[in-house]
Amino acid sequence: MQSNLFGGFETMSRNWLEHRQDDLQSALSTVERMGTVEDAAERSSLWNDWMADRLKRWSEEATAVIEQAQGMSRAMAEQASASASVDRPFHPRERRFRNAEGRRDGKPEEARG
Repeated sequence: MQSNLFGGFETMSRNWLEHRQDDLQSALSTVERMGTVEDAAERSSLWNDWMADRLKRWSEEATAVIEQAQGMSRAMAEQASASASVDRPFHPRERRFRNAEGRRDGKPEEARG
């Protein structure tokens, strides 16, 4: 279970890094195109288009990351719940007491019937 969670986190991190690298390359390309355009309004339009595209993408990515994080949180909660519901042996000292005394509810074993 933990390896799945860590794998999910690793995938999210890798995707985030790849997307940021793409953002940088795209921004540099846009700035280079802006440098070849003489009209200030057209340069501004190029930049505004780039920003609008990135803001849309970032919003979609943020939504996806939130959904992945919620999924991982649910998986962790389910794992914790499953672990808590598993019958675990009593504390060793308590087990020794029960075995030594031969009783569980305060009555001798032969009286429990």
